Amino acid sequence: GRTEATEFDITSKFGGRLELIAVKEGDKVETGQTLVRMDTRELEAQLRRAQAEVRRNEQERSFAVAVISQRKSELSLARKDFERSKGLYENDSIALEQLQRDETAVETARATLAAARAQLSNAEAAIEAAIADTELIKTQIDDSVLKAPVNGRVLYRLAEPGEVLPAGGKVLTVLDPADVYMTLFLPTQKAAQLSVEADARIVLDG
Repeated sequence: GRTEATEFDITSKFGGRLELIAVKEGDKVETGQTLVRMDTRELEAQLRRAQAEVRRNEQERSFAVAVISQRKSELSLARKDFERSKGLYENDSIALEQLQRDETAVETARATLAAARAQLSNAEAAIEAAIADTELIKTQIDDSVLKAPVNGRVLYRLAEPGEVLPAGGKVLTVLDPADVYMTLFLPTQKAAQLSVEADARIVLDG
């Protein structure tokens, strides 16, 4: 037979350069212990840029809110002018052209208000997208720190600091000594004589 233990490959989720490997072959590790750290300088720059984009879009949202307030005032004034012009026109105090100009001013003010509201919606959507970008980059930075999944021992060290790994590149193999098993190879005739939970005597080569 062959005695084996469960192995865990410590791999990079994203491609990048290895900055630190904190263990060597044979070292004991504990669950959650930091084993590997990838270089995150490029990700940190992307995070700062995404955070700046959030702030810029927030300023655009504030500007859009102010514009909406202004456009509402303009629409209210245009409506008052139009109502006043209607009364004057009915009394033959102004010409039809003046009434039509005031009516057009109301429609124009209404259209500009709708455009300002659309600008606000665009700014809010841009904020949500920028926040999502920052959260994604933060997750990638967190995933750049590789930790031990179990209490175990480092079996293989497959890379060194400074190397550039692809996504899924192996860095370490950790052995779980608490999960050891043996695979037995028996002739068919003897295997047929065994039953579940039968006793066995194992003699190790050592």
